[in-house]
Amino acid sequence: QSAVGALEALGLGDRTGVPVGRLRPAQRRLVALAGALWSSTALVLVDDADQATSAGSAVTAAVTDRIDTLTRAGTAVVLTARPGSAFQATADAVALLDERDDPWT
Repeated sequence: QSAVGALEALGLGDRTGVPVGRLRPAQRRLVALAGALWSSTALVLVDDADQATSAGSAVTAAVTDRIDTLTRAGTAVVLTARPGSAFQATADAVALLDERDDPWT
């Protein structure tokens, strides 16, 4: 899928001609997310997926569908999300990290 198609999938189709520096912070996060999820790589890391998809349920659904496509193709996807996130339903494994129980300190 093209870069324009990735942006359209995340609701930014009307912003494709706008320089990233002129986008709102939430839109910049979506551009970064599109770059990660629509690239050809064996591993995708996404930090705070819920914040990046705060634009609404259609964006969350598009991201979830893309993650499903990637994992079926053999790509490893590791993401962080908030407890109760919509992304938990699609995960093969879930781990809860609690800063009060930080094993590295």
